[in-house]
Amino acid sequence: MPADKTPVAHTPEARAAHMRLLVDQLKQLEIRLRAGGGPAKIEKQHKAGKLTAGSASRNSSIQARASSKSVTDRLRQVRRQAPAAV
Repeated sequence: MPADKTPVAHTPEARAAHMRLLVDQLKQLEIRLRAGGGPAKIEKQHKAGKLTAGSASRNSSIQARASSKSVTDRLRQVRRQAPAAV
């Protein structure tokens, strides 16, 4: 068995404790990943005129909503101007 792996007992309590440890590690990883490399990395991206993945995603969804609204408004306008069908 590798030195960095410790044996885990197969009791329900040991499995539950191990699962809690894994969940805690996963939460810490998620926090680190959501930080996008940290404030210095994000600032570097912005100074280079780039968006981070999170801000690009938010920006594109805002643009998509605005585009969708303008298309809907244009369609309504065209329908109002169209002659009535006989």
